[in-house]
Amino acid sequence: MLRFFIFDLFSIFFGLGEGSFWDFKSASMEMYFFWIPILYVIFIPALSMHLWSEEERSGTLEILFSLPLKDIELAFGKFLAAWSFLGFVLSFTFLIPATIFYLGDLDLGTTFVGYLGIFLLGGANLALGSFVSSLTKDQISSYLLGLIFCLFFFLLGYKPFLQFLGTGQISFFSLSKHFEPFRLGILDGREVFFFCQLYCFIRIYKCFNFKVQTMISKIRTLLIRFNSNPLFLVSQAFLIFLFLNLIVSKFNCKKDFSRSGRFETSESTRRVFQKLHSPLYIDAYYSSKIPVEYKVRLDITKELLNEIASLGNKNVILRFYDPSESVEIEKKAIEAGITPQILEKKERGSSQIKQVFLGMTLTLGTEKKTIPFAFYAEEIEYQILTTLRKMIRKPEDVKIGILSLPESLSTVFSGFENGKDTIGIFTDQILKEEYGIVPEIHIEEEEIPDSIGTLLWIGGGTLSEISSYRLDQFLMRGGNLILLFKSMDFRLAPSNRKNGIGIDSISPGIAKPTSYIEEQNRIFEYYGFRVNTDLVLDPNHSLPISSLTEVEPGIIGKYAYPLWILVGSSDQMLSEVSQFTSPFQNLLLPWISSLTLFPDKQPKVKMETILSSSEEAEIRSSVIAIGEKQILANPIQNGGKKIVLGATLEGSFKSRFDSIPKTFKQSNSFLKQTLEGKTTKILVIGSPYLVSDLLALPETRKIYQESNIPFLLNSLNISEGDTDLIEIRGKKSAFLKLNPFSETEKNIFNFINIFGIPALLGLYTFLRIQRRNSPKNKNFLP
Repeated sequence: MLRFFIFDLFSIFFGLGEGSFWDFKSASMEMYFFWIPILYVIFIPALSMHLWSEEERSGTLEILFSLPLKDIELAFGKFLAAWSFLGFVLSFTFLIPATIFYLGDLDLGTTFVGYLGIFLLGGANLALGSFVSSLTKDQISSYLLGLIFCLFFFLLGYKPFLQFLGTGQISFFSLSKHFEPFRLGILDGREVFFFCQLYCFIRIYKCFNFKVQTMISKIRTLLIRFNSNPLFLVSQAFLIFLFLNLIVSKFNCKKDFSRSGRFETSESTRRVFQKLHSPLYIDAYYSSKIPVEYKVRLDITKELLNEIASLGNKNVILRFYDPSESVEIEKKAIEAGITPQILEKKERGSSQIKQVFLGMTLTLGTEKKTIPFAFYAEEIEYQILTTLRKMIRKPEDVKIGILSLPESLSTVFSGFENGKDTIGIFTDQILKEEYGIVPEIHIEEEEIPDSIGTLLWIGGGTLSEISSYRLDQFLMRGGNLILLFKSMDFRLAPSNRKNGIGIDSISPGIAKPTSYIEEQNRIFEYYGFRVNTDLVLDPNHSLPISSLTEVEPGIIGKYAYPLWILVGSSDQMLSEVSQFTSPFQNLLLPWISSLTLFPDKQPKVKMETILSSSEEAEIRSSVIAIGEKQILANPIQNGGKKIVLGATLEGSFKSRFDSIPKTFKQSNSFLKQTLEGKTTKILVIGSPYLVSDLLALPETRKIYQESNIPFLLNSLNISEGDTDLIEIRGKKSAFLKLNPFSETEKNIFNFINIFGIPALLGLYTFLRIQRRNSPKNKNFLP
């Protein structure tokens, strides 16, 4: 028991130490499962070393054989007993996933498959260890031999070791290789079959070691002359083992249990590949000489690439090149625009630097595009599909426009320190990457072109009568509007910090209604909504964004800023039924105003709330102090109900100008309502800052890149009726994060995890001793 108490402590140490979920701020147990196979190499032989060697040494093996049990029952009985005990030991590590579940959004599917994997892997190591135990009479010798065997089968998955052996074919027997899919949340029937067959093969060999051949009596009748040679029968069982695994390996019987299905190909890719009129060549340049911790992920990426290529049948040709093998291939990769990546492996204060190639090129006809970095399996399908769509897209296919008004957020990025009212990163890097050059529509000076199907309005401003009419007729012909509207003006305290957030903990910033909001709301109300002149505070669902300061006497930390609301699906603040929000776990909404919907204004329009606050949120209106300390000077009042922050309006709209004759209203082209057979969609959110350049700062970059940006891109795709990228974009943005935690919370949870097991075992031991020494039990003593 002591050695496995130590095993639990080591496993928890690796689960909480350097490189754990604490460091990555990730609600994932992948790195914990990464270290378990290494611990097994050391600790599993300690469990198996006495299974048979102790029986041999003490002479009790003959007593076992004299019992009314078959040898196969003895062999499997001992193995299953040890395996069950291992499962009991693993159950004590539940504190780690419980900690992650409490602090973040743990992927339960991946965690379940990971634990199943380490349980099966432990059984394989136990089978090897018990086999070695049957060969010796000394436990120390049994442990050392078991350690060598387990280490050998562990190292078979690593290329340097295979190169030392001079062959890569035996990597099929690598236990770490067959465990890797489980670590990533993939339940592969082929791997389960491998482990189960391995148990049976080793147990059968053990029975042969007992001179038991009754299990294969049918084979003996066919091979009677080999009856006296058990080794021949073992070799036959080994060949059957290989043959069955060869057959099973041909079947794709795996299921990705991760929440987003990140390692499964989507139907979208198949649809796009079927539209190809010429072969697509995917040339993947992947260096084989990379650090071990990267190699296992690279193998998954390569397997997924093979699956993606198979979707295109003969239209997609996948070719792998290894720049590590020759200088010519390396030069070819550099000429294609693939630059070497710097990978650093840190270990005990030292670091190892390697330059590796992890990119690919796509060639379709005469056009060639390069993806310089294509390593993560979660992103590879998205990268290929977006690159391919750019190759086949024509300029006239772009049906998106950005509404340009003096009060709109600027599409020119001028640096973080210059303020918050720019969206240059989104327009120049994201939209341009997805759609090419997106035109700006100066609605005061020009009509909205018929080619535009979706209009983006990010920021504020008011429409003149002519521009309002143009927008109205755009909606009547079935155009879609994505409105991220600003109803409040901000005067933020100047910041000396280069991060540019502009919120000072001492000097208050001020927010007040814009000069144009009431006039513009009169227009919005006709279409069924208004953006209110307020800001919503939600203290229990907010992010700390300030610099480190003294939040309490003697305590350094960050203020939670209740005006930056983190809405999550787990808190029912994101609609799980709307296609706009269902793929996402979280969105960050800075400085957001509430919305009011008026269903009676547009009876043929369906109105749906997709973003809301929690019931603890408060609305503050008029002039608002928004400094970090000033906003908390007045206690936040519990509103008692959810507040609408974002909504969709979809259906057939009535024109605002139907009953208002104007000189610019041309009777021959005027539309009174949305064209028959067309559906107009309006997405409205009371803040333009969810795609502001401000969010690209390090403090919020992750959620900006992986949730906010994909959300807006999905909204554009839905408005266009183009759903090919929505499914795989959800995989790309499926990074599960921990909620913000303090250093104190981290230390408390580490203390509970490390000392929880000794406390439980100590309590169990105390109760057993107390029960044994109780007077009631002493009466039964002779």
